[in-house]
Amino acid sequence: MVDAGVLGGAGELTDRAGGVGLKQTLHALLERITKGQDPQAFFAALCTADKPCLSVCNRSWRRGSIAYRCLVCEVDPSCAICPDCFQAGEHAGHDYRIVQAAGSCDCGDEDALSRTGFCPRHGAPLGDDGRPVYQPHLPPDVSADLNRLLSLCCRRLLADTVTALHGSAGDDEPEEAATPGGDAQAVRQLLLGARHGELRLVREALRKGASADTVDAQHHLRPTALHWAAQHGYVSVASVLLDAGASVRSENVFRQTALQVAVFEGHSKLVKLLLDRGADPAHSDAVFGSSLHIARHEAVPRRRAKTLALLEAAPAGAAAPPPNGLADGPSQGLPASSGGGSGGADEQPYGRHSGAVALELVRAHLSWLTELCKHGDSVREAIADAAKEGLLLRVLLGLRITCDRDLPVGPPGVPAGMAVAQPLAELDELCHSLLLFAPFKRALLSETLLLYPGLIGLSLVSRGEQIAPGAPVATLAHRAAAAAAA
Repeated sequence: MVDAGVLGGAGELTDRAGGVGLKQTLHALLERITKGQDPQAFFAALCTADKPCLSVCNRSWRRGSIAYRCLVCEVDPSCAICPDCFQAGEHAGHDYRIVQAAGSCDCGDEDALSRTGFCPRHGAPLGDDGRPVYQPHLPPDVSADLNRLLSLCCRRLLADTVTALHGSAGDDEPEEAATPGGDAQAVRQLLLGARHGELRLVREALRKGASADTVDAQHHLRPTALHWAAQHGYVSVASVLLDAGASVRSENVFRQTALQVAVFEGHSKLVKLLLDRGADPAHSDAVFGSSLHIARHEAVPRRRAKTLALLEAAPAGAAAPPPNGLADGPSQGLPASSGGGSGGADEQPYGRHSGAVALELVRAHLSWLTELCKHGDSVREAIADAAKEGLLLRVLLGLRITCDRDLPVGPPGVPAGMAVAQPLAELDELCHSLLLFAPFKRALLSETLLLYPGLIGLSLVSRGEQIAPGAPVATLAHRAAAAAAA
């Protein structure tokens, strides 16, 4: 085993105040478990040949498509199965109905359909103890390392969720001037020109004295003019800004440079321009990691191969540390997680805009766990077991409801970035993937019922204690976060 100190004394995945991006770190740790293989191929190789990694079909269809309800086999009257599973199952002579509502196939789910109605491809076989035996069959060392990784991941997720709910003092403080020098009109003109590709406006604003490193203080990500040009692929605008002194090292609140933004959008010409001007492909942001990692593992919309070739050929800037030292030496397993604490004691782990950054990290955590679920039911079961422990579900549900309310200002502690927050759909997707497992389903229901009184303004904890309608969920979520941090 690797020294537990590699992941920090509190058992966090990485230093929340800096270091390598969260998703790059998670990818590196998972790669150690799979011994450098592609995770999909690694886990698929551990499955029995006649059974898929996922025991429930989950094939989805749109409204108007044909699906079936077997009235003899169904346990839940809302269940439906796709034509392939219906025809492959033993439904001869059964009373059935054709349905054309949108949905997904429940074949293999014992809560929806009796086992006699499963097709041969779906449904986990039962072991000698009568419990389902899920695929893939994880060797003891792989199972142990996966459980350690998930334990560390959930503790870090709890810490980031607490930070997203509480925010930091800096989130609510008034923003400083957007840029040194230049009048407000020139600043607005420069940002407008960079955002919309108006080269004439950019040049005129620079002549009026606007700084080439102007920050858009009205945007929750605090991008520079160069970030806007990189996002939309305006090569001429970016070139003018760089000639005027714009720094390729300028960062937004997520520590992303213009290069990382251009890589995300697949603007290969702008990537080449920034690399020629000294941008560092190894620089890591707080969420995704380096530009190289983004090009290799994120959903780059266009010209991925060309962008990746440019990044790989470019010399790196200041050497970036490998994720948790994992690049040194052969794989030796994962460190054991240390007990106690949520990692939430640091009030400003991500600087001035900790709340907004933590919210994006929560989304990244949840998306990564949902992707991990695709590798099989035994992996999903391990995720479900880790996620239902402690206060994680309660605090996540509180954050989800707070995001749904999209508070424009919010009570003290709710980060200013929440005003632009989208619903926390990533949590819905993860929970949907884990509802196959009864212990997780019971835990989710319990935590939902605990939050429900707060939604309608009823007493939450002690008799006589009332929460004013309009902010009960945020209050309860803050209370849960405070308990987690303690």
